[in-house]
Amino acid sequence: MIFHSRTPYDLIAATLAGCRYIAKHYFYNDIKKLIPLCDVHVSDKTNPPVINHLSLVKALGCDIDNKKMFFPCQIAGRQPNQSIKIGFQLGASKSNRYLPNSVILPLIPRLLAHFTACEIHLFGAPHEAKLGENFIAGLDEICATHVINHIGKTTLPMLAHRLNEIDILVTPDTGTLHVATALQVKTVSLFARRQSNGCEPVQDLHLHRVVYAADFNPAAFDRSCPAPFAFIPGEYIWQQIVELMDDCEHENQVLRLKV
Repeated sequence: MIFHSRTPYDLIAATLAGCRYIAKHYFYNDIKKLIPLCDVHVSDKTNPPVINHLSLVKALGCDIDNKKMFFPCQIAGRQPNQSIKIGFQLGASKSNRYLPNSVILPLIPRLLAHFTACEIHLFGAPHEAKLGENFIAGLDEICATHVINHIGKTTLPMLAHRLNEIDILVTPDTGTLHVATALQVKTVSLFARRQSNGCEPVQDLHLHRVVYAADFNPAAFDRSCPAPFAFIPGEYIWQQIVELMDDCEHENQVLRLKV
């Protein structure tokens, strides 16, 4: 069962692995000529990917009433934090989806001043290490001491454990967003434009804020736009973070009282 991959490599790998049957979700940019090689396929480009994934599962006769995501390994229960922990996923699959330093960096001293106990956690893949270095280099010495850089230092299970420890994640559309969603971590996610087949969170909507660059500048509708997130005012992202962090602080206080 193939949810998200690239043809023809996925089908070749499945065949070499000895799979007798192949069920695949075809994305809009997959090679459609190979559809006959699949026993079951779904290719509705108007639906979000998670809905198409569920349609694929339903075609095999499975119950899809429960749409909740989960991470497929044991993750320790979330403990109340002694400080506010804010995560930033700086990179993405394409450079025009990166979080721009011009927007994000000015938020850091504001967050540290607003919350007396605040940690900044950076996440990303090994090839995104330079993004973390440039981010930290753009901060003053005091702010930099509050940054914990995990970029390129975690396996996928380790990433899940680290995300489970933070209060809020600020991120573009990446795998890190979807892991955080599965773990029920609050997120502020940045997307270029609204789309019926977008990858925004579809569960626990009260935990997530989605920000669209095209709401602030129609130039973000152009897929070739080199930095659509630069159109998003930092003040707007700040508002989303602070509102969600206030909710986090209230929840932590309740947890401390219970403990």
